[in-house]
Amino acid sequence: MAKLGSSDLPLRVAVVGAGPAGFYAAELLLRNDIHCEVDLFESLPCPYGLVRHGVAPDHPKMRTVINRFDKTGDEEHFNYFGNTRLGADVSVDTLREYYDAILISTGAQKPRRLGIPGEELEGSYSAEQFINWYNAHPAIELKDFDLSSDTAVVVGNGNVALDIARILAHTPEELAKTDMATPIIDKLAASNVKTVYIAGRRGPVQASFTSPEIREFDHLENTAFHINDDAMALDAEDLEELEFKDHGHARKFMPVFEGYADQPTNAEHHIKFLFLRSPISIEDDGEGSGKVAKITLQTNRLSGPAGSRKANSIDETVTIPCGLVFSCIGYRGRPIEGIPFDEKWGGIPNVEGRVIVDNEVQTGLYTSGWIKRGPSGVIGTNKVDSKETITKIVEDVETLNAAPNRSSDALRKQLVREGKRPIDFADWTKISDAEVARAKGDKPREKFLTVEEMLAVLD
Repeated sequence: MAKLGSSDLPLRVAVVGAGPAGFYAAELLLRNDIHCEVDLFESLPCPYGLVRHGVAPDHPKMRTVINRFDKTGDEEHFNYFGNTRLGADVSVDTLREYYDAILISTGAQKPRRLGIPGEELEGSYSAEQFINWYNAHPAIELKDFDLSSDTAVVVGNGNVALDIARILAHTPEELAKTDMATPIIDKLAASNVKTVYIAGRRGPVQASFTSPEIREFDHLENTAFHINDDAMALDAEDLEELEFKDHGHARKFMPVFEGYADQPTNAEHHIKFLFLRSPISIEDDGEGSGKVAKITLQTNRLSGPAGSRKANSIDETVTIPCGLVFSCIGYRGRPIEGIPFDEKWGGIPNVEGRVIVDNEVQTGLYTSGWIKRGPSGVIGTNKVDSKETITKIVEDVETLNAAPNRSSDALRKQLVREGKRPIDFADWTKISDAEVARAKGDKPREKFLTVEEMLAVLD
């Protein structure tokens, strides 16, 4: 009898989710000692996940990892099933018929809510909604944003908050050199937003920014930066926390914040950091417009030892008139039919990548990336994460059940018979080439805005 993982009976793995975690997993499987075939499933025609739809357009270097992923796409034993959504187009049961192991790498795409009154008003958005819009995600719900207000408030103290503030402050000329779609650049060019607040419940020492992201602000034209005075009044515990090994970024960006004390007031754009403030309500104009008109924030003071400082509210608030509020306080995964899911923390329950239910390992079912560990780390973190999971798959080969149907072509034909339209990596390359050909001037590509536009290239 042929051994699973041999040349006679290659290990067949379905990886679901074509973001960084999925591609790193595919690469590691194909370059492993065991003989393996990998099929990568993605709900959109376009692969790359957050590298295409999450990384800010003015960070092109962060997207060069796509070149590495494309090499995996050209591997002999790799198949791409784009435009194929797990649950809607192909079921978990069907994947079990064709694959010996299933690896879920769908990321964390559901934004966490602020949980305050007024969050449902028009003009109050999640970071995901705005980022998907300016990155031309073809499956976005919101196709437009009202940018007529002169003030926006971004809630959150991570790199995503900085991305949003930076995009709102960029000039059209700066954006024209990126892969941001031209209709979106035109919309941002007409924006009235001149002031952007970045609010966080704790202080600058506890912020999760990285210093390169802070220094990206240096490239913004005619923009001044400010920080509230009480945020810079560091106490002994703050100073002690700055010395922690994992606070290297904070040590680097604190001098930048100190320089914000002497910024020009006549700049066209202003980015104002407002630390030690927590949102408690969003309100309209009181006349039933249903649109955001202001946000009220509670003032906080920190307590507790260095490394575990807590924000405690005091009897003081500040109200900021604004027309836009963006919530950037993290993400959760979305449940998938047929896959175990932990509602408490918003991910797939697992031990080192092996999916579990009631402490029992689910044979042949694995996970990697944000859906495995939560939304943390940078793009490269997913390689380490995926390596842990792939190691477990290799260890488990002898215990896996060999799938009865072992043909990727047969699955593709089955999906077509069912009225689906899976695309392969050659199809995606044609779509990508068409985007590049559409670009004008210094733009690297002109993205298609809809799935229909992408598929039309193949017709």
